[in-house]
Amino acid sequence: MKITRLSLAIVIILVLAILGIVTVNASAGREKKVDLAEENAIREVVQNYFNQRYSSRAVNQIKDFRGLTDGSAQAESFLKSETDKLEIEIHNAKLHYLGYTQYRFTLNFNDIWIDRDNQTATVSVTEGHDVVFEISEMVSKNEPIVSKMRNLEHTILLKNTQNGWKIVTDDYEDYLWRMLRATNLSKDELS
Repeated sequence: MKITRLSLAIVIILVLAILGIVTVNASAGREKKVDLAEENAIREVVQNYFNQRYSSRAVNQIKDFRGLTDGSAQAESFLKSETDKLEIEIHNAKLHYLGYTQYRFTLNFNDIWIDRDNQTATVSVTEGHDVVFEISEMVSKNEPIVSKMRNLEHTILLKNTQNGWKIVTDDYEDYLWRMLRATNLSKDELS
């Protein structure tokens, strides 16, 4: 009799544990579906941001990024510094025939962390590209050199606003950012 009660207790505990695991997994699955739609919206904003950056270099004119940012003081500061950097790149591209005549970029989304309490998302994304510069086509029209860049890590902070996800900052270290930070030279000094 004692063995039967003990066996019954063990069976009940096992059934409850299995039901608990199934319930947790079912809840996690429902939550992930909601996150997937949000993650896709975030990916789309990031993709549009990179489209703007690359198309700016292709036409040697800065595209307007304001619709992609949240308008906060932090985003305005980021936007100013990113625009200054793009102006330096475009100025040098015009001088040295370094505009993009062809480009293809890739984004590898490593992680997206959503902070529901603060309505923010942090995106870890790796950028790569293949570009053909004007000078390369001038030298060899039939077989221009394709310049490749890989593994540039970005950490992008976004804020969920009434108008959807908007970029607050993009933190990355390319050659120009490293030079700007090391030398403390202004945009005017480098242009």
